[in-house]
Amino acid sequence: MHQRIALPGTGMKHTANNPKRSPAAAQSLNHWTLLLVAMLGLLLLLLGGCRKDEEDAAAPSSAPMATGTTRVLGQVVDASGAPLSGVQVQSGSASAVTDAAGMFLLGSAPANERVVVRCQKAGYFNAVHGTAAHLNGTTIVRVSMRSSAPDFTGLSSDSPQDLQLPDGFRLQLPANGLVTATGAPYAGTYAVAAEHFATDAPDFSAAMPGGDLTAIAGGTQQQLYSYGMASVRITDGVGNELQLGNGASATIRLPIAADQSSEAPATVPLWHLNEQTGIWEPEGEAQRQGGEYVGVVQHFSTWNADAAWPRARVRGRVRVEGDEELAPLLPLRIRQVRTYPRSDGEFDAFVPSGVDLTVEVDANPIGLTAAPVPIGTLAADAEQYVELLVNTPGYIVGTLICPSGTVNGYAMVTWSGGSYFMPLGATPEFRIAAPYNGQEATLRLVNLNGGIVQEVSVSLPTAPGGEADAGTITLCNGGSGGGLQAGCVLNGDGYSQQTVVLDPAAGMATATYYAADNTTQLFVVDGGGGPQLYGEWLGSATGNCATVEGEGDCSITLVIDGRYYFPYNLQVGVNLYGPVGGEVQGIFLGTMVRYDTGTGEEVFVTVSNGYFRAQRAPDEP
Repeated sequence: MHQRIALPGTGMKHTANNPKRSPAAAQSLNHWTLLLVAMLGLLLLLLGGCRKDEEDAAAPSSAPMATGTTRVLGQVVDASGAPLSGVQVQSGSASAVTDAAGMFLLGSAPANERVVVRCQKAGYFNAVHGTAAHLNGTTIVRVSMRSSAPDFTGLSSDSPQDLQLPDGFRLQLPANGLVTATGAPYAGTYAVAAEHFATDAPDFSAAMPGGDLTAIAGGTQQQLYSYGMASVRITDGVGNELQLGNGASATIRLPIAADQSSEAPATVPLWHLNEQTGIWEPEGEAQRQGGEYVGVVQHFSTWNADAAWPRARVRGRVRVEGDEELAPLLPLRIRQVRTYPRSDGEFDAFVPSGVDLTVEVDANPIGLTAAPVPIGTLAADAEQYVELLVNTPGYIVGTLICPSGTVNGYAMVTWSGGSYFMPLGATPEFRIAAPYNGQEATLRLVNLNGGIVQEVSVSLPTAPGGEADAGTITLCNGGSGGGLQAGCVLNGDGYSQQTVVLDPAAGMATATYYAADNTTQLFVVDGGGGPQLYGEWLGSATGNCATVEGEGDCSITLVIDGRYYFPYNLQVGVNLYGPVGGEVQGIFLGTMVRYDTGTGEEVFVTVSNGYFRAQRAPDEP
C-alpha cells in the first residue's frame, strides 16, 4: 500500500460524482426519452422527403478518419522566428509542451495521408498546422504563432467601427452586434486583435494558418490557392472572447497582392478554418472591388478568400551534391505550400491542380540552395516526382551512447544568426548539416526518454564538406534507479542557470494513480539525500495542464537546499503514461514560488528544461 502525500498549496480542484438517479426518476426519464425519440423520428422522416433533392448540395464537410500514426518533431516560433516555450501542442490524444528551444515531439500522432497539430499559448492566436504525413516515420513541422495582443482598444459596442491595419486589411463591425460566450448581448467597450496574412509576404507559406491549404467542398478534398487570409479576435475589458450574434454580420476587406492582380477573378469563395480538423470549409463568397476582396461574415475565426482546385501531388527527394547519404531537412516551397522532407530526403505534398507550380528550397539558416524545378500545371489527381540537388554544407558528427535505454529526441545546433534541428534515435551515429563559417556553436542533444539534455561547444567547419567532431556523448543516465530520473534548470533566488538532477535509488521514483479522486501522484527523491520532487495531476493518461497564479488542476513541488518551491505559473506535460510497471514521463516549465518565513515575502524562481521519469506503481482505490 502506498501512502498518500499531502502537499500544501497545490491548488488542486476536485469534482464530486453525480448522485445516482432513483428508479422512479429513471423510469420517468426513459418514458420521456422514448417519446422524444419517436417525435424526432417522425420529424426527420418529414424533413427527409422535403430535402431529398438537396442531399448532394449539402454534402458533409468532414475530415477522413485517421487510420495510421506518425512521429511529429517540430518547433514553434513567433512572428520574428524566435522560439516559443510553454506552447501546448496536441494531435489527437498525443500531446506535448514546447521546451526552451520551442521544440516538441509527439510520439504517435494520428494520421492518414495528412497529420494535423494544434498549438495554444496565452497571448497568441491558436495555430493549426496540417501537412502530408510520413506514416510510421517522422514528420517535420515548423509552426508560426502570431500575437493576439489587441490592435484596437476602447471600441464602443453601440457604434459601428471601421478598422484598418497598416498593411491595408479592413474590418467593418456593426453597432450592437456582439454577444458573450453565453449568447447574451454585449454592451460596453471592447478590443480587436487582427492578423493579416498577405500572399506576397516573404513568410506567407510558413506563417499561414492551416499549414497546407487543404479544404473540403462538396464532400471531396480540394486544394486552395489563396488571395489572402485574416484572423480576428474580439474581447471584452477583461479578455473574454466576444462573437457576432443576433443576426449581425461584419465586412472583411482583403487587399489583393500586386502579383495576383491580373489573375484574381471577380468572385471567389470565402473559407473559414475548422480548428479541430485543420481543414478549410466554404461559407459565403467575396466580391472583387478594385484592389481588394470584400466579404460578409457572421462569426469570427480565420477567414480566407481562395479559389479551390482538385488535388494533385508532388513527390520528390532532396540530396546534397556528391553525398547520397545526407538529406538535409530543409523547408521546401511549392507555390504557396511549404513542406519538409523526411530523414531520407523524400518529400510529399498536396498541391492545387490548375495552378502553375515550381518546387524550390525555401530560405533556410544554413544558406543551402538548389536550382528551382518548374513543373507547370498538373492535372487533377496527377503526381509529379522531382529531385532537388543542394550545395554542400558543413557537418557536425558524433556518436550517441545510452547503456540504460534508447534515444528518442532531437539535436539542435545554434550559432550566431541561426539554428538547425534534426531527429535523433535511428542510429547511434549522427551527422548534422551546418554552416561552414568557422563560428563557435552550441550542439544541444535532447533525449525525451528521461528528459536528458547535453550541450557541447563546437567550432563550425570552415569549408564545404568539412566536419566538426562532437565526440561520443552519453545521452541517458545509468543511475541506481534503473534510468529513472528528474531534474530542471533554476534561475533566481540565488540560482543562476543551476542544473538540478534527482538520481533516485530503486523504488524512489514512482507515479501512483488514485481512482477515488482520479489523480496521479508523483514522488521522486534523490538517492544521495538531495532534492525531492512531488507532483499531482488529474487522470491517468497523457496530456497537458497548468497552474496559473497558484491555482490549477496540477502541481509540481520542488524541495532543494531546504527550500520548498510551489507552482505559481507552471506548465506540465505528461507525454508518456505507461501501464503498471511501465514508465510515466513528462516535462514542466514556468515560475515557482517559495514563502520566506523570515520576511513573509514571496520569492520566485524560473524553471526551464524540467522533466521527470518515474515507474508507475500499482493503482490505489
